[in-house]
Amino acid sequence: MKSIIFSKYVLILFISIQLWFVYISSQYPVIGVNVEQDAMGSWVVSSIAQRNVALQAGLQIGDVIERVNDGDPNQFASIMKWRTIDQAKDVHITRNDIPLLISFQVDRNFSDFDVLALTVSAIALVGSLLLLKNKQNSPSAKYLSLILLDMEGVFMALGASIRGDAMGKIMIFLLVMLVPILFLHFFVVFLKEKQDYLLPISFLKRMYTMIILGIILLSQLVYFVPTPITYPIFRFNLMFCITSVALIFSESS
Repeated sequence: MKSIIFSKYVLILFISIQLWFVYISSQYPVIGVNVEQDAMGSWVVSSIAQRNVALQAGLQIGDVIERVNDGDPNQFASIMKWRTIDQAKDVHITRNDIPLLISFQVDRNFSDFDVLALTVSAIALVGSLLLLKNKQNSPSAKYLSLILLDMEGVFMALGASIRGDAMGKIMIFLLVMLVPILFLHFFVVFLKEKQDYLLPISFLKRMYTMIILGIILLSQLVYFVPTPITYPIFRFNLMFCITSVALIFSESS
């Protein structure tokens, strides 16, 4: 009975997070701008992703950010947290000492990329549910369904993550770290189920420990509240994610 109640709460939480990601993707365009501070302490556009709103709006590398949404860029959440300009309506810039207003408002925030990500996510979810329904007695099928469910979460969180959403970034980090671990666990269970060949699983325990450490690191409220330490923590967590995935592959080889 308790497991059924727990499963219902997990399902409600899962659906709520997914709906939140869809909401973020529909409310804000993908701006795709990274900024850095120059020697004078001003925020300067350092890079612009291709095929995003910033390029269409006319923003250029080297533009000096004077105002974001008519506010101080030093107080703008995504600049403080990620060194990006996300979820902004417009920016006041200076280019060659000429002040300009760049607007990021577009007719449709939900892009073709979002449609593709949502489609892949739906396919992964359907595949996961079909495996659980048709292969209930297969342990390896359950792990394969978890892999598909994990991938579904990655693609669902992608749109929110590239729009500067804290929950989206946390989910991307954790789910990407889980993919190789779940795949290796599936491989171990599959060999035991089909070939009666048992691989050592001690390395899997170490990998899941990495995920637990990742959850501890990434679940900090500082991700949701812009502070001077948010960006250093974000960079550290990014390196932790990359290093953990590398260690997972080295352990399995």
